[in-house]
Amino acid sequence: MERGERYIPWREAVLWRCIRCGECCRAYIVPLKMNEAASFTRKYGPIVVYYNGKYYLSKKNDSSCIFLTKVNGIAYCMNYLERPLCCKLYPFHVSVKPIENVNEINARIKIDNMELYLYLDALCPGIGQGYRIEDFIPKIIELWRIYSSTR
Repeated sequence: MERGERYIPWREAVLWRCIRCGECCRAYIVPLKMNEAASFTRKYGPIVVYYNGKYYLSKKNDSSCIFLTKVNGIAYCMNYLERPLCCKLYPFHVSVKPIENVNEINARIKIDNMELYLYLDALCPGIGQGYRIEDFIPKIIELWRIYSSTR
C-alpha cells in the first residue's frame, strides 16, 4: 500500500476492526510479491502492472482495486481468500526500526527475543473500534514474517 500513510503506534490506537468501508481498496496502490503477481496473472489474465521494478494490482477506472465491489454500502473483496499479503496486513505496518517522528515507545513490541515496531495507518476509519489490537499481534507478526520472506 503506497500513498504517504500516516502511522500511529498500536498502543495509541488500542482497538481496531475492519468496518468494511473499502477506503483502503480505493486509496492505495497494492504492491504484489513476485509469486502473487505470477499467480494472479495465471488465474485472471493481465491484471498486474509492472512499474519501476515492482508489481501492482490494476485499478478500475474509478481508481479502486479491481477486486472491490460494494453491496448496499458494504465493501467486499471478490478475491478475499486469495488477497495479497499486504492486504491481509492492512492497516498494520511492522518495522524493525522505529518510524522517525512517531512515538517509538508506544509502537515497540518484543516477540521471540526480537524488538519490532507496530503501527497502524491513521487514515483507516476502523481505528478505535472493535477488538483489542494486543490480542491479534501474534497473527500480525506471523503475516509480516511471511510477507518479509517472500519476493
